[in-house]
Amino acid sequence: MGLRQTIASCAIIAIGSTAGCRLRSSIWVVRGSNSDRLVLGIAEEPDGRTPADNLQSLYVTRCPSSAKPRTIVWEVIALDAPVRPAPLEVTYGVVPGGFSSPAGALPLTPGCYEVVAIGTGIAAGVQFVVRQDGAINPSQRGS
Repeated sequence: MGLRQTIASCAIIAIGSTAGCRLRSSIWVVRGSNSDRLVLGIAEEPDGRTPADNLQSLYVTRCPSSAKPRTIVWEVIALDAPVRPAPLEVTYGVVPGGFSSPAGALPLTPGCYEVVAIGTGIAAGVQFVVRQDGAINPSQRGS
């Protein structure tokens, strides 16, 4: 497992174990998203308009299985300090201001994906499934 996959796996584990000074944060799949145009909302509350603070990175990974390890399909990392305020929406494959991406986004093919947004006090995630027809079925978790 490479360093990037290890970081993403640790970030996903952190969602379930972060305690103490955790800030309010949530990430979700914006209605109307599909495999050609996935839009992720990030705010203090689901469907909220108050930006989350301290966003440092966002990872989109394929869900791991017994046959395949977790693999990163896209990531963005803050250029300097955590970005304040975080963007309210991030479109898959489009690097938001204040961030960089080490590689272009891979196509979203049918299957399960997980997204994690992490930063100082932030640990939010969402899982979704891309269907054969390109539609996305989201399921909120770990907000």
